[in-house]
Amino acid sequence: MPQLPPSLADLEALAKRALASLPGRFKSHLGDVLIRVEDFPDRETERAMRLDGPFDLMGLYRGVALPQKSVSDPQPGIDAIFLYRRPILDYWCGRTSPMSCAIS
Repeated sequence: MPQLPPSLADLEALAKRALASLPGRFKSHLGDVLIRVEDFPDRETERAMRLDGPFDLMGLYRGVALPQKSVSDPQPGIDAIFLYRRPILDYWCGRTSPMSCAIS
């Protein structure tokens, strides 16, 4: 019987649990980071990254790299990790048996 793929909410919960399970020495450098899960990257991201198609990107960090961060920044943006569900599932299906994969 095919295993049902994780929903957007399922993937978000998995990502948040993974982030929470990082060792303290890593979390102390992380700060506030938003996790967003979408089915695909938006068209603007596709163009900016020069992707051949929406399945070419499974995730993306948007924010300021730690060495460039400064407390004197007037409005530091919120760092975000974007996960793209359909490309992740496509990769997952390519790595598991076809009988266990049913994407919706």
